[in-house]
Amino acid sequence: MISIIFMFLFFGYTCGNFLNNTLQYAECLSHCYDQYCPEICNGTTHQGPAMFEAELHCRDTDLLSLHHSDGIFIIQQSTSNITWSKPRVVQGIMSIFSGLKPGQFYRYRVKRVENNSVSKPELTGWFQTIKNDEKPEGIREINVQDIVPISDDIHHLQAQVTFEPGQDLSCYYDVLNWSEKQGLSIGHVNATQYFKFQLNKLDYYCNNTITILATNKGTKEKSNNVSMIIKTPSCLESHKSLIICAPNKVSGLRVKKLQQFDDNIKFQVSWDKPKFLPDNYTVLIEPFDHSKKQITINLSGNLTEFFYYLDEIGLPHVISIVAESHGGISQPISIMNTIKFEKRKQTIINDILIILSSFGMVILAGVIYIYYKNKKTTIKNQYNYCSNINDKVNLAEIYEKSKIIESDIKMEIDPLLSKDEFEIHPVQLRIGKILGSGVSGIVRLGSLEVNNNDWIQVAVKMLQDGPSEDDVKNFKQEILIMKSAGIHRNIVSMIGCCTTSIKPMLIVEYCSQGDLQTYLRNIWNNLLNDANNRKIQIENIKLCHEKNSDIISSMSLGSEQTVAISNQLYDLQQGMLNTKEEISASDLLSFAHQVAIGMEFLSMNRIVHRDLAARNVLVCSDKTVKISDFGLSRDVYQENIYRKQGNGKLPIKWMAIEALTHQIYTTKSDVWSYGILLWEIVTLGCSPYPDISTSIVLELLKEGYRMPRPQNCGIELYEIMRSCWNTRPRCRPTFTKLKQDMDKLLETVSQNDYLNLCNLQQERDDSITDSE
Repeated sequence: MISIIFMFLFFGYTCGNFLNNTLQYAECLSHCYDQYCPEICNGTTHQGPAMFEAELHCRDTDLLSLHHSDGIFIIQQSTSNITWSKPRVVQGIMSIFSGLKPGQFYRYRVKRVENNSVSKPELTGWFQTIKNDEKPEGIREINVQDIVPISDDIHHLQAQVTFEPGQDLSCYYDVLNWSEKQGLSIGHVNATQYFKFQLNKLDYYCNNTITILATNKGTKEKSNNVSMIIKTPSCLESHKSLIICAPNKVSGLRVKKLQQFDDNIKFQVSWDKPKFLPDNYTVLIEPFDHSKKQITINLSGNLTEFFYYLDEIGLPHVISIVAESHGGISQPISIMNTIKFEKRKQTIINDILIILSSFGMVILAGVIYIYYKNKKTTIKNQYNYCSNINDKVNLAEIYEKSKIIESDIKMEIDPLLSKDEFEIHPVQLRIGKILGSGVSGIVRLGSLEVNNNDWIQVAVKMLQDGPSEDDVKNFKQEILIMKSAGIHRNIVSMIGCCTTSIKPMLIVEYCSQGDLQTYLRNIWNNLLNDANNRKIQIENIKLCHEKNSDIISSMSLGSEQTVAISNQLYDLQQGMLNTKEEISASDLLSFAHQVAIGMEFLSMNRIVHRDLAARNVLVCSDKTVKISDFGLSRDVYQENIYRKQGNGKLPIKWMAIEALTHQIYTTKSDVWSYGILLWEIVTLGCSPYPDISTSIVLELLKEGYRMPRPQNCGIELYEIMRSCWNTRPRCRPTFTKLKQDMDKLLETVSQNDYLNLCNLQQERDDSITDSE
């Protein structure tokens, strides 16, 4: 009894020293409850109820987080009303209890410490932890509060994101953030305090897809995905300064014919006045087929129009414009102007004669046709757009549609495909030989009349006989994406379309040298022939190409699910077989450089290609290369992530890891494919991963395998390839960076051995051996 009284006096004196510090006072009392006689502490002055007002904030298998009123409290925990844990002191509005058992109920006894006194004890309700076998519920809502510039980083933004948890109130979450420029990143959120987090390093004018999943730490179970697209503002919207930011892309670009003279035409080009005036504009005017030197015009930033004269060249020309300021250069925008000359008086008589002659020829053709019709089998469902056929095309192949009625193939009226500047009247076209065909489409060589009797060669794409609803829908989508992509020197640009005829057509640029894969392989064949003429022993190389030919054959047959698909616009292999093309290391680097430029343009327009490969790059006569079949891709402005549907064949050996494992296609997966395309260029069209089955490519990539450096490839160029094959998408370079890297190699190609063609035969054989 004497010892108890002594302890009472001692702790009364000690705690009395903390009367001016409530928190220390509460700590002292907690020790009193914990180690000595509770009856002594119960003798402390009580002042009203505790007013704890606890609510469950979140929970896990071994954790409870409670939200309560603000203050300093002494808390004890229990799984029953009999035994209580050691007291602890908490301050604030949150209390977190860890080390708990799954699925167990807990309650708390609380006393508030305030004004040097302790309240009466208060019991909370029962709170249960998550069971081990319980799957978390998905969150209910995502909200973005603020998207603001980072104070010490003018190149990026940050955003505050809050979310509403599911009814089970999980504490832990995985956050996936996919952006067009940085790729995919994964983070983790501990929500024991707040259901919010901050996104940093966001790019300007970029879509970010935020996906949040609740997780169970005990069983590693995850909830269903809940996603939201966050569109960040542009740099100008954030900073409102052209000193920091590049101008926005010029909007409302239009061209108008003003006056026609004997030898030229006067045009007016105008655009919308921007909110922030740039320092200046730069305009490029160039014939569509690059037959003449481009015209460069520099204009003051306060102008919104200019006038120019153009000689009667009889070809469309492209007008491109960029805005410039101290903060940078805007994205380019282009418009195509088709020259239309008015008929002059002196040509009226000639026109009348031509009309009369044409009329006579039509009558004669009608007589012949009726005779032919009566004598031969009837040809049904003629297409009204075939006004002339060149190169002895098989007429039955074009005209005979006995199993199809017009209503089955005519494109329905679609408000998105209404008439616009791209619409071409069918009589302006002459359809020629087949350039290539696929499962649903066929491409023919054509001629397009752009002025009176002035014709340019084009490629005309149309649907195969009896197209399905999906074929028609995809063809519409292709036309829309081709329209939205605009015009660029290194993409196969759209010239026009016919959507009002019985069978729709897409008219695009014609590239006379065919696809890059065939182009390179024919050059390789020429090298082999030259070597044979010089009686060089190249049996090993022949063996390599025999293997490669087997791969090419399997690609053509398409007998397996996993072989690469060739969805190339067209293929001129027959026309290329007998050509002997001179090639240099500079030419090959130039091809790679041009593809990077074209892909940069597509990525800036939020278009993911999904099948970038040498077979989908076309070559012009002046060695300009153009990316094709991006119209088969998807605009990711709204979708951001394209997930392939169905069980279609995939170009396995050109695909990034994340595309193979999760069917996620982004600009960063296009960068991976660009690295494979570089390898194709270096090896003059050899198939990637030679002698490796497509069925094991993914496992090898997961284990870290990458194709070795071809011996004729310099280290610098190979490092660029390897950077494209980084496992983490956000660590791969952008196409802007790739363009810059290839530009640097081209500048010094004469001084450095980036690509050696002299010993390519032996080196190519060695590279195949290494890859085995």
